[in-house]
Amino acid sequence: MDKCSNNENADFISSWSGIPMRNTPQAHESEFGMTARQSRVCDALLRSGRSVEELAAIPLGALKGDPDVTRCIELRAQLGIDASPGSPAFVLADGSALDAAGLARFVRVARLVRLSLEGNAGFCRSLLATRYGIPDPEEVAVA
Repeated sequence: MDKCSNNENADFISSWSGIPMRNTPQAHESEFGMTARQSRVCDALLRSGRSVEELAAIPLGALKGDPDVTRCIELRAQLGIDASPGSPAFVLADGSALDAAGLARFVRVARLVRLSLEGNAGFCRSLLATRYGIPDPEEVAVA
């Protein structure tokens, strides 16, 4: 049995208690996840003809209904970032709002984060399929 699949790592996990969330692996995962989701939302809006200036001015409440936006809201709440409808739609991992110039740079960097996460996830899914015979859920959904 793998160590990650039982409680042998409980002491390691419990050692994170009392440490501010931003310093935990879970927070970093949430920050990267939020960045990747924001990247998808930004790219979709840019493809629809919106400008970076328009994106920087959009409140979060104007984007409801999209699954990526819903997940961003959940991740923001986990990270203690304002997720109210009037808050900026696109923020840095520390909750800072992005102006148009900052958003243009953020979109480029966020795409790299997203592609890295997607590449790593694909690699891990293929290892799980090879080692344990676990099918890739994305391939099953398409079939």
